[in-house]
Amino acid sequence: MKNIIISLCLIALCSIVAPVLAQNAPELNNRGKEKALSGKFQEAIYDFSQAIAYDSLYYTAHYNRANAKYDLQHFAEALADYHTAIRLKPNYKEAYNNRGLTLHALRQYNDAIADFGQAIQLDPKYAKAYSNRGDAYLQLKQFNAAIADYDIATRLDGNNTTAYFNKAIAYDELRNPEAALVNYNRAIDLDSMHIEARYRRGRCHFAQQQYDNAIADCNQTLKIAPYYRKAHNCRADAYYALKQYEQAEKDYLLTTEYEPENPRAWTGSGNCRMKTKNYNGALSQYAIALRIDPMQPEAWRNKAYCFYVQKKYKEAIDDYSQAINQNPDDAQAWHGRADCYFQLKQYWKAIADYDKAIALDKKLSDSWYRRGYAKYELKRYEKAIADFTQTIALDPNYTDAYNYRGNSHHYLNNDAEAWNNYQQAIKINPKYAKAYSNRSIVQRSLYNNYEAALADCNKAIALNPKLKQAYINRAGIKGHMDDQAGAAADYDKAIEIDPKYAESWSARGNYRFTQTNIQGAISDFNTAILTDPENDNFYMNRAKAYFALGKMNDACADWKSAKKLGNKTADAQIAKYCR
Repeated sequence: MKNIIISLCLIALCSIVAPVLAQNAPELNNRGKEKALSGKFQEAIYDFSQAIAYDSLYYTAHYNRANAKYDLQHFAEALADYHTAIRLKPNYKEAYNNRGLTLHALRQYNDAIADFGQAIQLDPKYAKAYSNRGDAYLQLKQFNAAIADYDIATRLDGNNTTAYFNKAIAYDELRNPEAALVNYNRAIDLDSMHIEARYRRGRCHFAQQQYDNAIADCNQTLKIAPYYRKAHNCRADAYYALKQYEQAEKDYLLTTEYEPENPRAWTGSGNCRMKTKNYNGALSQYAIALRIDPMQPEAWRNKAYCFYVQKKYKEAIDDYSQAINQNPDDAQAWHGRADCYFQLKQYWKAIADYDKAIALDKKLSDSWYRRGYAKYELKRYEKAIADFTQTIALDPNYTDAYNYRGNSHHYLNNDAEAWNNYQQAIKINPKYAKAYSNRSIVQRSLYNNYEAALADCNKAIALNPKLKQAYINRAGIKGHMDDQAGAAADYDKAIEIDPKYAESWSARGNYRFTQTNIQGAISDFNTAILTDPENDNFYMNRAKAYFALGKMNDACADWKSAKKLGNKTADAQIAKYCR
């Protein structure tokens, strides 16, 4: 009786499973495909597995199950099924292609390229395989190989949006914006809603300095996807390039709203504020950017510049040093730090940094000029002339270089060359006040023409009423022309304009000395030395005044100070008068 019951159960079980087994593998496979198309990948996998259980040699079911696993990102399991499909059907081009896609997803790009190549060998007109192989080459940064495959893919299938788009990216990477634009255009023609293509085309326009076109593409991108923050950044960069700093900062700040930890957006906002001379505001933005990401040499450099403009030279030096440490090839950072050293009268340090800037970029005319200026301040006039000459070679309209080259020639007693340089500066810029002021000196020394010299000073002051050197020069001329009241007034005016300009105090001290106002002269020399204790001439001038009063100890002390600072005429006075 027990055996009968078991038999009956077996019969019943067979009657239950029989309907499933009665279906053939193709039917199960087709049912799985329908489920996969509706996104029901797990159910599809079950059906494909049933088909394989029914017929283990059914390669199509292995292939489709692999596809479903790929869609679920179960790449290792998908590979196993693609292997089986290919083993069962060695000429299965689709399986090779999709196994290549799986290997690509696993970042096994060379193996992926081999599978795409096998698919192409099986079907030389298989457009998808060319496109996919191009994608793998793109990941390996083999851009020319990628472009070659994309060319074939788009020739075989002119509607392959992805191939055009990725080919554009490859051209972008090769710094060929013209070819990139052609392909971005084609991708957008095929898919007008392709936001990445529009954004990247905007970037491409930006690279070609077509800023209005870049803004138009970013606008369209944001119309399609209002929260696409990369487009805000791109549009901000374009506005910034157009010097529309208010608009640019709005976009940078929008980016920070979406992404508060985006250091580039904070830096961009800081740059806009720097350009509009809101230096404190810029410093606050740079501080946020550098807190998020301290490895931003551009932010350090621009932050340093804000300190420089505020005459906080030591803080600026610290920040320029950060920029240099992070990017030793940044010529502008070396130049900026050199400017700080120059302002602190640390001329040798300035020259060393200008040397680095010039070594990195020999076309930096400002670095040549500033280095020449530092040498000028060190009274190395021949070397200064060489740098000013190189400045002019790079920029023939660099009026300051002509002016200070003229000054250097004057101090080398070559007033004819000084005259030529001042003339050239005035020819380039007839409103360049400094050249008129300096030419007045040569009018006297070379031509003994005090009327013309006075006219030059008047012209300089008319052009720039705050040019203190012009008042000093005019004071000397008026003194020679016996206009002592006018001379005194001009010296006073020079000091009024800039009480921290030591040369004005020294010049008035010399004038007072000639007027036998020795105590007044000493008082002015004291202020000059207090303002600039490194100027040897000021000590020589005060020594002269002390000597006139018979104060030999004080005179000797000043001659010795002048000697320590490099004055070559102090020795004779020391030898003659000092024990």
